Order: sequence, then C-alpha cells, then structure tokens
Amino acid sequence: MPVRRVLAHDKVVNNAERVALQRGPVVYCVEWPDNEGNVLEIVLDDDVALKAEYRKDLLHGVTALTGRLAGGKAFTAIPFYARANRDRGEMNVWIARTQAAAQRISTGPIPHDWEALGPLKASHVYPPAQLAALGDNRLPKSSRDLSGPHFTWLYHVGGTEWVQKTFAEPTEVSSVEVYWLDQADKGPCHIPVSWRVLYRHDNAWKAVENTGPYGLDADKINRAEFKPITTTILRMEATLHEGSSAGMHHWRVR
Repeated sequence: MPVRRVLAHDKVVNNAERVALQRGPVVYCVEWPDNEGNVLEIVLDDDVALKAEYRKDLLHGVTALTGRLAGGKAFTAIPFYARANRDRGEMNVWIARTQAAAQRISTGPIPHDWEALGPLKASHVYPPAQLAALGDNRLPKSSRDLSGPHFTWLYHVGGTEWVQKTFAEPTEVSSVEVYWLDQADKGPCHIPVSWRVLYRHDNAWKAVENTGPYGLDADKINRAEFKPITTTILRMEATLHEGSSAGMHHWRVR
C-alpha cells in the first residue's frame, strides 16, 4: 500500500501548508520519542521519500513510516491508534510542509479558546463540543451510559483538572451537583479520587466552606452543599486517579 499525503480543505486555516500521512486506512502521527523530542517544528518537504517499515520492537509491532528530512535528520511516523503509550510529550498529525507553517505553532503557546463555551470553561475537554453536555440537564441511565452527550478530560490522566462557570454579574450560590461518568474496567474514565469547589474572590481562588461531603457515588447525582457565597466565577476541581481520566454526565451550579 502506498503512503499518501493528504491535504485539508483550504477553509481549514489552521492546517494551511500542512500535510497528514495515510497508508491504506491507517492515519499516522509523529511522536516525540521517535523524533528527538520535538515534533511541532518538523518540516516535511513534499519531496521527502517515505517508506513503510515493520518495526517488531516498536509498540509491540507496528508499521512505521520513515524517511530523511532536509539536513539529514531522521523522520519516523507511527499509526495514530498507537499514540500516547510512552509517557507525556508532543504529538502531531498535521505536519508542516514549510518552515513558515511550523513557525506559526512553535513560536508561542497554542491557544485554548476552544476549551470555553459561553459561560462554561474547562482545563481540558475532549472533544471540545462536549462541553455543552454539562449544561443540557439530561441525565443518563447510569454512569456507564455513553449513548448521550457527556463531558470528559480524556487523554489527561492523573493530576488535577477543572471546570468552571462564569456569571454575568455577582451571583449567590450554595451547591453543586455532579453525575459522574464511570467506565469501570471498560475504558479510561473513572470517578476521581476527590473533588472540591472554589470561587473567585479578590483575584484569587478560595475554597468554599462545604457543609456536606463531596460525593463520589456512581449512578446518581452527587450534591455538594456549602455556605452561600457570592461570586462571578465558580470552579469545580477534581483530582484524578494515576493513569486514569474522568468525566461527567451532568454538572449544575445552584
């Protein structure tokens, strides 16, 4: 099967002067361990010859794409399905074809404006459109039910993640409701280790004085109550299990 270079539609401005690689039905990506730690600055010229090479020693056996970039630097791409198995680092699917395209990403932080939707914002959300699920007031049949819209921090594992709501004017709130998503042993999202509620006060985050527990039960609404506070931004912060992500079917501020 030949290696195909795929271009995005001209209206996808973020992919201008970029190329994706495909062999048969398999889309490829470049990851940091195979490319000296830095993949966002790679420039894959159109005339770079690429060959498919089965690597038994790589990721339990995958067919990689290899070549030599301008200047002689080795280039390796792996199947997209095999990504994110070797610790945290850079990954890229749409590879720059020109130095100008590489420079547009590599010279500064990637904007995260897409991680906001109206008054809702998150530290991370996958996919972005699912942020709306937090406010649709639809409840699932169970924590494992993924048939409807749901929110996840998928591909962020361990550590601390958050969601927050901004109010148009100072608002009094006294409780937060959460219906956790839990895939148990069938997926990467599990109910977190713990969570808490904070609010914005004097340009700093301050924990609320909760009057009840922060529930971690599956298949039900977990309601956390606290002494009423008045704020313009309320945040829920969750501590994830090591090696796991988390998500929610429902999140409501009252």
